[in-house]
Amino acid sequence: MSKEQEDKKAEEIMDFRYSIIAELLNPYMARVERRNCMHEKAKRQHEIPYSNRTRVSYECIKKVVHDLPAVRQRGPAAKCAIRQREVPGASGRGGGFFPGVP
Repeated sequence: MSKEQEDKKAEEIMDFRYSIIAELLNPYMARVERRNCMHEKAKRQHEIPYSNRTRVSYECIKKVVHDLPAVRQRGPAAKCAIRQREVPGASGRGGGFFPGVP
């Protein structure tokens, strides 16, 4: 795989990850509303790039959201943090954010 292809793949994966948690980063969202939103996202089928999986578990989403209090305060800058892998587990390696998805 060429460097361009690897970069494109990484970009698509990061965009997908951000699409799952973006709404949950709203600092004004009530805890109950955030919890309900996480449950709804876990129930849905997703088209996960470069993966055969179609679901993301509630526990996985919950862990990521709870590991991101500093990122949550950054709002839109969170996407940059995820791309730059400043977020714990954002690399997808070793049981991190969406394990099995590089």
